[in-house]
Amino acid sequence: MEIIIKTIKSKRDKQVMFRIICGNKSTSNLYYDEMIGLVSALTMPEERPTQLLLTKQQMKEVNNIMKQ
Repeated sequence: MEIIIKTIKSKRDKQVMFRIICGNKSTSNLYYDEMIGLVSALTMPEERPTQLLLTKQQMKEVNNIMKQ
């Protein structure tokens, strides 16, 4: 999958916007945070392991390991 990111600079208010093209689909003008979110969503694997969101039990286990 090829993702193309185009930068669009407004001459009137000097604002930078982005357009993403992926295959036969494209976006309208996006702000930076919207562009980053979309690129992240497009490039994430199906299985997304995370080490930031833990259950209470997992947090206890991590804390016990850190105390050793």
